[in-house]
Amino acid sequence: TYLSWWSQRLIDFIRENKNEVYTLADMSRRTGITEEDIRWTLEKIKVLKYSNGQPYICIDEKYLAEMYKKAGRPGLRVVPENIHFIPFKVKWDNPSAFL
Repeated sequence: TYLSWWSQRLIDFIRENKNEVYTLADMSRRTGITEEDIRWTLEKIKVLKYSNGQPYICIDEKYLAEMYKKAGRPGLRVVPENIHFIPFKVKWDNPSAFL
């Protein structure tokens, strides 16, 4: 599901940037996940908290590890240079093949 994948990507981001200050917009730009989806995911896994109306992110490594594990098996990493587009070619001499 998207929740599992988003959770793992966002936890990776939090771990990699734990000593930085960043916004949800920064997270969105750097992960490719929309701000709305980031907010929803972090609230769902109880990593995004609010204090006096201000959001903050839980960076407790033990809790993040638990949430990462609950998200399931990590997805396969995509290596962009290994993706090669090959257009599908249709042989029109046998139209019954498409019925």
